[in-house]
Amino acid sequence: MGVSVICPGFVESRITDANQFPMPMLMKAEKAAQIIKRGLARNRPRIAFPLPLYFMVWLLDALPDRWTQHLFSRLPTKEKLPEN
Repeated sequence: MGVSVICPGFVESRITDANQFPMPMLMKAEKAAQIIKRGLARNRPRIAFPLPLYFMVWLLDALPDRWTQHLFSRLPTKEKLPEN
């Protein structure tokens, strides 16, 4: 048994419903769950999807930490969801 890092793209949910920015390749939750389940069954150390995101995660992993910190600092932020 090991640890798997899961890097999903945008998945339809209550959380993504609140996003006010474009979400390319938005995926149904059921499909995302199938991909995660299959990756866990195969004991994959990294489960990233869709494919373009997988390549982006691979590239970010290869870059120096300072570069990735700079890139992530430029991403859009979002408001907190109201509490139930």
